[in-house]
Amino acid sequence: MCIVCCSTNAVFPEGLKGCTEDANMMSYAEKLHSGYAQTKWVAEQLVLHAQHKGLPAAVYRYLAVRELHRLVVRTDKH
Repeated sequence: MCIVCCSTNAVFPEGLKGCTEDANMMSYAEKLHSGYAQTKWVAEQLVLHAQHKGLPAAVYRYLAVRELHRLVVRTDKH
């Protein structure tokens, strides 16, 4: 069994450029203004805490997965 969190890029502050998957998410907490972004951020933090405690867990962000899929599709066509 694995805990899976389906998230979005809303966990990054609106308008922030250059967001990376290995970013320090704690630095963004105070910059999230919508309730949606805040709850997504908290959900990710709970899953990451569970992962740190040894539980099998993963966070997937829809747009990040979609972009990876597009990259793989483009690569396969060459």
